[in-house]
Amino acid sequence: MPRFGTRPLGLGVSAAIAVASPVLLAVAPAPVSAAPVSVPRIWPTPQSVQDRQDQVPVTPNVALVTGAQTDPSAVDVVRQVLAEADVTRVVTVSDTQPAPDNGLVIYIGGPSENGASDQALERIGIATDAAGLPRGGYVLGVGKDADGKAKAVLDGVDPTGTFYAAQTLRQLLVAHPGRHMFPAVAVRDWPGMPLRGVIEGFYGQPWSQQDRLSQLEFYGRTKQNIYVYSPKDDPYLRSQWRQAYPPDKLSPIRQLVATAERNHVAFTYALSPGLSVCYSSDTDEQALVDKFQSLWDVGVRSFAIPLDDISYTNWNCPQDAAKFGTGGGAAGQAQAFLLNRVQRDFIATHPGAERLQTVPTEYADVNDSAYKSALRGTLDPEIIVEWTGVGVVAPVITTEQANSARQVFDHDILVWDNYPVNDYVTNRLLLGPYVGREPGIQEHLVGITANPMIQAEASKIAEFTSAAFLWNPATYDPATAWIAALQDLGGTAWPALRVFAENNYSSNIDPVESPRLTPLIDEFWSAYQSGSGLDAAAASIADYFGEMAAAPATLRSELHNAAFLDEVEPWLNKLGLYGQAGQRAVLMLLAQRAGDGTTAWAQRQAFDAVRRQAAAVSQSVAPNVMPPFLERAAATSDRWLGTGEGRASGTTSMGQWQANSPANMVDGDLSTYYWSNRAANPGDSVGVDLGSVAEIGKIDLYMSKPTSPTDYVRRGVLEFSADGSTWTPIASYVDQPEIHATVPAGTRARYVRMRATAAQGTWVVVREFEVALVGGTTLTASGAPAAAAGSSLGEAVDGDAGSAYVAGRKPQSGESLQVLLSQSRPLDQVVVLQSGSSVATAAVQVRSSDGSWATIGELSGGYTQLSAGGVKTDAIRLAWREGSPAPQINELIPWFADAPLADLSVAPATADAEAGGQPATAAVHLAATRAVNVAGTLTVTTPAGLVAQPASQAITLLRGQDQSITVKVTAPAGTPTGSYDAPITFTASSGERVSGALTVNVYPKTSTTNVALAANGATATASSTEEELGQFTPDHAIDGDASTRWSSNHTDNEWLRVELKQPQRIGKIVLRWEAAYGKAYRIETSPDGTTWTAAAAVTAGDGGEDVLRFDAFAAKFVRMQGVQRGTGYGYSLYEMEIYPIAP
Repeated sequence: MPRFGTRPLGLGVSAAIAVASPVLLAVAPAPVSAAPVSVPRIWPTPQSVQDRQDQVPVTPNVALVTGAQTDPSAVDVVRQVLAEADVTRVVTVSDTQPAPDNGLVIYIGGPSENGASDQALERIGIATDAAGLPRGGYVLGVGKDADGKAKAVLDGVDPTGTFYAAQTLRQLLVAHPGRHMFPAVAVRDWPGMPLRGVIEGFYGQPWSQQDRLSQLEFYGRTKQNIYVYSPKDDPYLRSQWRQAYPPDKLSPIRQLVATAERNHVAFTYALSPGLSVCYSSDTDEQALVDKFQSLWDVGVRSFAIPLDDISYTNWNCPQDAAKFGTGGGAAGQAQAFLLNRVQRDFIATHPGAERLQTVPTEYADVNDSAYKSALRGTLDPEIIVEWTGVGVVAPVITTEQANSARQVFDHDILVWDNYPVNDYVTNRLLLGPYVGREPGIQEHLVGITANPMIQAEASKIAEFTSAAFLWNPATYDPATAWIAALQDLGGTAWPALRVFAENNYSSNIDPVESPRLTPLIDEFWSAYQSGSGLDAAAASIADYFGEMAAAPATLRSELHNAAFLDEVEPWLNKLGLYGQAGQRAVLMLLAQRAGDGTTAWAQRQAFDAVRRQAAAVSQSVAPNVMPPFLERAAATSDRWLGTGEGRASGTTSMGQWQANSPANMVDGDLSTYYWSNRAANPGDSVGVDLGSVAEIGKIDLYMSKPTSPTDYVRRGVLEFSADGSTWTPIASYVDQPEIHATVPAGTRARYVRMRATAAQGTWVVVREFEVALVGGTTLTASGAPAAAAGSSLGEAVDGDAGSAYVAGRKPQSGESLQVLLSQSRPLDQVVVLQSGSSVATAAVQVRSSDGSWATIGELSGGYTQLSAGGVKTDAIRLAWREGSPAPQINELIPWFADAPLADLSVAPATADAEAGGQPATAAVHLAATRAVNVAGTLTVTTPAGLVAQPASQAITLLRGQDQSITVKVTAPAGTPTGSYDAPITFTASSGERVSGALTVNVYPKTSTTNVALAANGATATASSTEEELGQFTPDHAIDGDASTRWSSNHTDNEWLRVELKQPQRIGKIVLRWEAAYGKAYRIETSPDGTTWTAAAAVTAGDGGEDVLRFDAFAAKFVRMQGVQRGTGYGYSLYEMEIYPIAP
């Protein structure tokens, strides 16, 4: 079993590595051999591998030379390798006997195990053995001696090192014509971190015994050496921690311990007494010792006492209050008191025991506290302290953070790393590689244990990569290690496993999702909009969707891991369905672009069917990649077909909890709801997509629910957008679960959302998100035959192509489906969508102003499009033909001749430009509103002197398409400060036009030098510093470090003042807010710090980044004067940047 050592680790370990690192292998030249085999990639990556440019055949007869102390597990691994190489006879020879002189001879064990290894190394030209390497280090030599005799030597600094050498040898075996080969190599290797492994510490369904046994074998294979047993379902670890295990419960632990020892993994038993322990009680301390003794008796040699996820403000017994007092410092003293006694009475009295570990109650930061101070001062230095990084799920762990943790606890630090654990996102698999941990952390840590997923087999993908990092942080490459993990676990099915894993890739430590699919989607939409390169882009994405669709069948037939397939089944099913939906989407969109309505509608029906199947699977796959793609494809189809007007869909940046989907936000039912699967972070949102740009009125947002009254966006801003990129705020809200807002008359938008502006600890519930539309024409259906059960006539005109009016019988003579318009309008086209095995036949008729009906055509299959010639009508009907099958009408869609030729919007409507500097930039959004392609010209008209790019651009707006054109307006040097209007017009070849406008505010050009920086001579003062804490002082707002900040007390009338090195003419200020932002504030300048002049004011701030422009002369002092806070906290700024007007 691996030993952690009985002295404190940490810098001492680093020093050992530093000594070992420079030692190079003294290797004699190898004999030249024809066509040597290449050295396979070894995982984890060794510290040093020398290719000796030769090869050693694995002969049919092989001799193993072992000593009395040779590690038996290493011998087992070597025998497995030889069996794979089809060796027919293996003999074992003692290290005190002569080795056979024919065939390959393998020496197993370093000097402490095998007296013949060092001499064998020398004979193949390797003069430096494993002596002096850190624990687990080894030298592996493969080559030929002077007589040409083949040898392999596994020289471990200890038995664990020998076992790891065998794991390396396993990977060196190469299939070769005629027989297997080993490349001649000299490997000198050791672990970068002493402790490397996994902690089973997640909540939810625990692993099975078979899961744990499989994991332990995997740890040995990947050179990990610690497994912490802390399942939440074992009552004898927690609620019944004082009680001894019954024999039938102890037996599985005995089996795990034996398997761990065989794989050189330290089985660490983690007892969690914190919910009921009395720290000062002799009885409870003895109960702990007795419990540990019972585990010692079955072979456990490593122990931990986690004290996380408990309250340290409430004692479990009055004696603790009397002995230790109250508060965090008292809790730290109490915990140290108990831990020290266990260290003294059990660990120190049991030779061979590993160092005791603990998880402190404050485990997720590096800020000092009374609690940490107590631990630092009183906890036995032999005890290892576990830490999760900065945050429960730390996005990064930097060298500086690791050093800070080592300093603030003043104990050796073992990281409990909460990746790839998914107990907080149970509908997700987290299959991406281990990232975000700097190599330098190995200098300050004794190791890392990764907290895995509920799915044990799927966890091995990330565990393989974390093992690679922990063994050799300096050379670790996440992408390469991840591919190696897939190849190792997937075998011949690894390409399909890659498709599965990369669509379950993102996590709190890596926001990247679907790394191959995401750029394919971007390229497809770009080509679809422009038409350039569309065939290639469509072929590429269709091929990838084909891989997704095929992956489930491939993995089920080629991946021989039933446990993996069982635990990932719903995710695998959803991946396949998403692939099928993607394939259908591409075919549908291409047909639309070609004007083929029949094919487009057929593919839309198939698309909807498989998309519904995918939506029925509650697990999340390719989050924020596939759902938006499919939604955009459906919305594009809706616009092309003419459906979807006024039909909203729910949107969110977060996942969903179980079946509580975003669709529940817009179903008109306050008893259903969307529920996120995590707390909202700044920038997260819930919202509505109206399907097309429309005039909006009142907005009603109903968040939270009676059983979750705090689950809503606690601090956020309500905003709208025409294109989903540029947003206009409506109002900010704090602690308001129910919101009712109105927008100015004439406001047009497609998207409305509530965006969080601060982090919060609660999830988000939205019962309904209602956006009222202004104007429009409503359609009402009536007629016969009556609808079948579960259907209605209204579904023929509900704007939803996925629903249908299904008649209960065949139509009779004289019956019709009549659609009444709420107002008489000129009609351009009529589209009718049908589904079902047989299509109805009918005359399509319109009613003129005199009440007469005129036939404009006949239904012709599933998709019918007919010209109405601009006739003004207030009703349309389908007059059923005699003998028609029972109709199934998905939608009857009128396209009106008086609709604008396109929707045109400009966002932002107002933009800033610098005279002689940065241009004003805005997006012009054009959305098609006609059933035909519209060719025309976009024109930007600027006042004299200002220049637009483009000033004029030819555009063909395809049916159903929306386009966004970036417009930049430049103001030449010398342009007077002021506001300038730039009308923007899209004129069709027919002469019709739609218009918008961009207002350009011209300001003097500013320098790129931030004169507020302390490095540029500025100083900062403030009205207050939150709790007088040193990390929140005003100088942090001008230090140029985006991770530090000034934070004030929690009142409105707070200020931050910057004194510049010399007076400046100020042109621009940038404020970078932390979550505690200013809703209302002024920017004031002063020549002397006494007399202040208002330069700019904000009345509806929403956090993030504020850029304010003005022209203030001779300003020596600049301050942000708070008027109203945006949150219940104070004002908090990462940076206040000040830019003078350029010379």
